[in-house]
Amino acid sequence: MKHPNAAALEAIYKPFIAGDAAAVLALCEPNVTFQIMGRSPLAGRYEANDLEKLLMNLREFSGGTYRLETHDVMASD
Repeated sequence: MKHPNAAALEAIYKPFIAGDAAAVLALCEPNVTFQIMGRSPLAGRYEANDLEKLLMNLREFSGGTYRLETHDVMASD
């Protein structure tokens, strides 16, 4: 049986991959934050109202080739 947190994350990834910010946010708490680690131009903390900008930047900086591929999701309480 899949852990509920893993199932929730997998559900969020589907619209994220499709670039559907509204659908992602509908599955998240209103105060959600997204964080990209590192030193790339995309690195930083994004609040819920910044998600559309993040998705647009992912497409722009990758020349439209950005792909998110999930291999494994680990979750616990």
